[in-house]
Amino acid sequence: LKVAYSLYRENQKYCTGSYRYGMNGQEKDVEIAEGIYTAEFWEYDSRTGRRWNQDPKPNPSISNYAAFANNPIWFSDPLGDTLKINGTEASKAFSMLQQASDLTLKRDAGNGIVSAEHKIIGPLTQNDQILMNATQDMNIMVNVDATDKNRVSENGPFFMSGAFSGNTNNAGIIEGKVNATQVVNPNHMKIKEDFLGGAPGITMMHETIEAYIGSVDSPGATPNSNEYKSAHSKANSADVRRANIPFNYKQEIKNFNAKTGYGDIYIYIQNANKEVHLLYTNPNVKLR
Repeated sequence: LKVAYSLYRENQKYCTGSYRYGMNGQEKDVEIAEGIYTAEFWEYDSRTGRRWNQDPKPNPSISNYAAFANNPIWFSDPLGDTLKINGTEASKAFSMLQQASDLTLKRDAGNGIVSAEHKIIGPLTQNDQILMNATQDMNIMVNVDATDKNRVSENGPFFMSGAFSGNTNNAGIIEGKVNATQVVNPNHMKIKEDFLGGAPGITMMHETIEAYIGSVDSPGATPNSNEYKSAHSKANSADVRRANIPFNYKQEIKNFNAKTGYGDIYIYIQNANKEVHLLYTNPNVKLR
């Protein structure tokens, strides 16, 4: 009887018709052992309540083998990460974020995951505390897309430095998980900061914490919504280095062809003295 039951259990493990998912909505990894689950960036052993690979984004306050901040009832972590910077200009964007922060940041070049450590004695600044939270909050994933383009997508709207691209609330699929996307152009940021002055990297800091604040306050927020405006305002208030530098953007259309409806768009930065500096141009754009 024991042998028969054992054979039944072995067949059940590898039966394609059996249910393959369990803890945290992840796939069972029965080839390793019973109670093992796999996410994109962690391997979890439900028998011990620990991961058996080290956290690629370690939190200095807990063990590298901890999962779900040692509280799997309260937290979910479907991928095993919380903040990513990817895209063609990811290295520039990450470098700018490090310049603006007193935290010690690390970025995995393979998957874009950013981790943070507090190595300076004393309290964190407000913006650094929000950034630290963004790297550790397992209920929110912030995806920063660093590009050299002037549009948020191939045929999307033009943007200046960064664009809040909204977030998705996946509570109905994976409880409590919010995915935010922020599009940034580090080349815009460099031109802007060189012209306006101030601490290097503060625009990248603003864009990153804006995405996180929007996810905390307003899961499911869309671009250009009131929720975005609130997140933008709070991100400004969190970093006085940026809030104390007034600026504006101006747009000018040149070489407009009334027959074809095409023209060139020029985007400028304007400082407090009404001086302007070219940020970028968009030639031959369909305007009507």
